[in-house]
Amino acid sequence: SYSFRYKKAKLLPTDVKEGQLAEPTKPETLPIQAYYLGGIGEGAWHFIEKHDDNHLKKVRYYADGQFEYENIYEVDKDWVKDFENNYLEITHDTHFSWITLLHKESNTKRRFYARNSAHK
Repeated sequence: SYSFRYKKAKLLPTDVKEGQLAEPTKPETLPIQAYYLGGIGEGAWHFIEKHDDNHLKKVRYYADGQFEYENIYEVDKDWVKDFENNYLEITHDTHFSWITLLHKESNTKRRFYARNSAHK
């Protein structure tokens, strides 16, 4: 929304310099399967697990391992199966309202929305 852009944008890290592109040492408190996704302004750890046959749950942690948020995403049943078979990985552009997954076999990217998202 406009109010976020105006009021909060100044608080975000600058995109002029490199942020947390390189993977830091994984904090011991994170799940072994947590995956680091670097970024220009910031990077974060993501832990994804099957919630049910049509949903994946993602927990996001700051680079230092502190909890940031969790959400549940509506995902096609075939993609949930592929996740279980380790054919998927998280990729950019991903945040609270949606998750973008890359299929490692077909190189296909798909965006899936949170079940509480207004973007659907």
